[in-house]
Amino acid sequence: YFGTGLGIAVRPDNKALLEKLNNALAAIKADGTYQKINDQWFPQ
Repeated sequence: YFGTGLGIAVRPDNKALLEKLNNALAAIKADGTYQKINDQWFPQ
């Protein structure tokens, strides 16, 4: 989701947290929030 050099670590045995993070990231990408945050903190 974040591109080169960025990531989120989740313990391998914490499948519930991984699913919640993936769902939340998909939601903010779908509604444009991700792009607004990305543009603010990582301008081209």
